[in-house]
Amino acid sequence: MELLWNEFGVQRLVYRGTQQTQIEGMVPLPEGKLSAELADYSASVEVISCRAEENKLAVTGSIEVTSVAVGEDGGVFSFVSTSDFSCEAEAPGVNVGMNTDALAVLKALSMRPAASGQLLLEAVIDIELTVTSAAPIRALSGISGLDDLELRTTEVSTGRRVELANETIRLGEEISSDGIDEVLKYNLQLSVRDTNMENGGACVSGMLSLNALCRSSEGEIVQLVRSIPFRETIKLNGTADEVYAVCELRENSVRSLGTEFSLIAVDADVNFRVFGMRRGKLNMPIDAFSPSLNFNCLLERIEILNSEGGTCGQFSVRDNISVPEGYPDIFTALHASANPIVTGIRFEGGSMEAEGLLCTRFVYRSSNNALQSFSEDVPFTISMSAPAMADFARIRLSAQPNITGGGGRTAQLSFSIDACAEFFGEMKLDAVVGIAENSEKAKADFVRGIVVYNACEGETFFDVAKRFRISLAAASSLNADIREPFRNGERLLLIV
Repeated sequence: MELLWNEFGVQRLVYRGTQQTQIEGMVPLPEGKLSAELADYSASVEVISCRAEENKLAVTGSIEVTSVAVGEDGGVFSFVSTSDFSCEAEAPGVNVGMNTDALAVLKALSMRPAASGQLLLEAVIDIELTVTSAAPIRALSGISGLDDLELRTTEVSTGRRVELANETIRLGEEISSDGIDEVLKYNLQLSVRDTNMENGGACVSGMLSLNALCRSSEGEIVQLVRSIPFRETIKLNGTADEVYAVCELRENSVRSLGTEFSLIAVDADVNFRVFGMRRGKLNMPIDAFSPSLNFNCLLERIEILNSEGGTCGQFSVRDNISVPEGYPDIFTALHASANPIVTGIRFEGGSMEAEGLLCTRFVYRSSNNALQSFSEDVPFTISMSAPAMADFARIRLSAQPNITGGGGRTAQLSFSIDACAEFFGEMKLDAVVGIAENSEKAKADFVRGIVVYNACEGETFFDVAKRFRISLAAASSLNADIREPFRNGERLLLIV
């Protein structure tokens, strides 16, 4: 006898988990600068590489921190510092050459002056890791010379994400900024509104939002908020039933062109990746038997990872934040920045609800003309439509706070949250990947001849045929009016 095989091309999930890494170190000030007080800071993180090794993953990345400080002379200055990080994650089953996907999420950040005159950086980063294998599943399809092999199969829906475009485009704009002399610190937020198919390409439209802490020509610290619309057509390499876009900021800069021009130059390289969904169905063998040959099925646990598409959404949150005890009152609200963190995700009824915190940094001027700042966490909840088969999502969040009022002990903020979600579904099953000879004779706990069998709840013709060692056709042909799965106690007529 020779075993016959089918090979199924699916994306197998090998590992999924989160690795947390901590960064702690001293950040030197720019040469010639001495800091009396740290006014504001924010950071961005990225994964540089994620390498699959035997039963582990090696990750490297970097964190870029922008700080605003008040010098001993009372002047305000800003600077950027970068730190690299690396970590290893235990990942059972992972081997060299497997496909890796990693997303770094900043979970906590603090900066404070140290006794050395430098700044102490402390950060906590979560790295969301997924490892998949494209190696085909080799499953049993038949046995040569055995005509009465019965296979039970289950229908498996597959969804594969195919990259149709990967293009980086420079977005540039000069925006009005009356009286702005210097940009101390800024945050750019990329919002994708729509992705539509046009003339064989994908038209991606959205908004690039600027939130900057600036210095005016009179030396005042002010906040600048602007929005720049964009609409780009991306040429696609192939087609698909549905498409969605994932956009990421790369190199970018925001600088003042001088008070005589009253303009701010914004330049940003945006990486546009367009993905298409290709769906299919396959029948995977999960059980087998033969009336004439006694054998045991060899099963392998298969975990299939399906892509279920992606979507983008925009949300608004309003909240009041309070000045901590011991801090002076707000005289002038100057600037706010926020880092969104997801603390929980729930899928229900075709929707996804995500809860989290907007880790907000607020800068203001007190009545004695001193800069003050503090941090506060603002809770948020967003809801997005989700595919019915989605089990988890990879979410990229960004948030822009806008100060709508502030004075005394309270400031009013309005947050614009952008969410880009990619959905995935998991399926676990035991596939028949071979057989093993069973030398034991089949045990017959029934009388040969005509048998009336009282079925159990949920049984099928395959279950009954396997139990009595008869063909599936023989079991079903005598009971054509009975539908499976059977009800408990339902009677079947069999000839054994």
